[in-house]
Amino acid sequence: MQRDAYRLKRINHTLQVPLLPAQGQSESHSVCSVGTPTYRNWHRRKPYQGHGVTSRRLAELRHFWNADLPCTSQLHPLNFLLHNQISLAENHIDSGAKAVYTDGSKTDGSAYCILENYGIIASWQGKLDHSNSLSQAEILAIKMAIEAASSLHRPIKIWTDSLSSLMAILNPKSHHSMVREIQILLLSHKHIDLRWLKAHVGYLGNECADQLAKEAISKGDPFFLPKPLSY
Repeated sequence: MQRDAYRLKRINHTLQVPLLPAQGQSESHSVCSVGTPTYRNWHRRKPYQGHGVTSRRLAELRHFWNADLPCTSQLHPLNFLLHNQISLAENHIDSGAKAVYTDGSKTDGSAYCILENYGIIASWQGKLDHSNSLSQAEILAIKMAIEAASSLHRPIKIWTDSLSSLMAILNPKSHHSMVREIQILLLSHKHIDLRWLKAHVGYLGNECADQLAKEAISKGDPFFLPKPLSY
């Protein structure tokens, strides 16, 4: 019993100091705060297999050492004031006013277009890798559209048919790096609003963005994103 208690004490002690990289592995440049104390994010560390540790504790160790923990800088809820800039209600009207439309394609394309007086005045197309997801294509299109709209210095709406993307952006605890970048951009540019609209119901801007995203596989600028965790 004393020997088991001693081993458990040693394991708990190792969790209170920065972990060392395994032989042949390099140190990650980012430091993540996982509770207290601070741990360095080493990849694929092996869990301790000694006796005297409960199965639940070993499971926690395996989860920590085998996970590629994201380093996040989440926005504090008190500073997260995006609900006035993002609407999930379907209230789009083709009025001819200047607006931005975004879309992502299952064929690894991402695009946005800026319309005014029912004509395209600017557009962008990005070609992603086949390993990237539709969600990444949708999020990327929104991010690029916000960056383009940030220089307009006038109220403008960005329309997307990706409801899941808007819900992710509304989540202050999101670990998605591009989602966090979008949140910060929106907080810095109050003149930009994100809006949802139904897909494939005849809205000119949505149809244009959809076509541009599909054509991006052959015409888009190569854009490299990390593979999704599910790949």
